[in-house]
Amino acid sequence: EAIERLPATAAGRWEASLALDGLPAELAASARAAAAFGPTIEEAELEWVTGALGREGHGRFFEARAALRELATQGLIADRGGDSWAFASPLVQDAIYQATPAAERERIHRHALDYWRGREGAHAMAAVVRHAGLAGAHAEAAAAALVLAEGAAAAHREIEAERWYSAALLHVADQSMRVLALAGRGRARWRLDRKPEALSDLAAARAAAQELGDPIRVASILLDEAMVLDWTWDFTAAADRLTEARALV
Repeated sequence: EAIERLPATAAGRWEASLALDGLPAELAASARAAAAFGPTIEEAELEWVTGALGREGHGRFFEARAALRELATQGLIADRGGDSWAFASPLVQDAIYQATPAAERERIHRHALDYWRGREGAHAMAAVVRHAGLAGAHAEAAAAALVLAEGAAAAHREIEAERWYSAALLHVADQSMRVLALAGRGRARWRLDRKPEALSDLAAARAAAQELGDPIRVASILLDEAMVLDWTWDFTAAADRLTEARALV
């Protein structure tokens, strides 16, 4: 196959070109916007984003419903019901996204963030994490990811919690939030029986809390470490952590 002999970036551009070739320019522009939305395309989100881009003079687009129906007719996307759509091939979606100029991608994410900001529910919060991070609003992405992580941890959904704590750490700059994310991920990893990684996270969280001069938080993390060490049968190290914690409270 010709595509197998192309470098990855060139192959992606080739696939994107194939997917959009022959489409009206306004429909291709709508497809590029939709490709930035992740696994689910919502009609209202596409209408919001393309409307905002059009008002700014950044392209002309099909009306959202017409665009989605025509893209479905072309086999690019599929109707998932309830005004929700998805690309038929995630690989083609990614190819279209990667072939879109970086400045255009950032504008799409900025307007998508405006759409999702302030809406309720985990789906909306996850969209905020995605679009805020890709629009450069890293503090907002980290804060939203922490909310999702804490909610998942409280509901004992440890795999989900670990994923969202990790997402928060990709964006966090504030040291206090970093402590929360590292400690939370450490506890989630302990419950997932990933004890060495849990201890690594907790040690990093403790060091960061010490830099902040927060003895209560340091003590709390030491107790978490003691618990994990106890489960690894390292009773001496666990006792040492307990002694350190007692001295701080």
